[in-house]
Amino acid sequence: MVYVESAHQGQIITATNEVGRYRMWFAALQGVAWGPDETLKAIRDEMKRINGD
Repeated sequence: MVYVESAHQGQIITATNEVGRYRMWFAALQGVAWGPDETLKAIRDEMKRINGD
């Protein structure tokens, strides 16, 4: 089962092939995601850029 949420609605998906597709997408995202330290640094750097520091 997968719960998918968009700006307009939430949806529960139970079809095996669809759940498998979402699992593959999520695993791909995990593979390229930054770790906590890299994420925090990127947020801090962006805040500095926005604030003109």
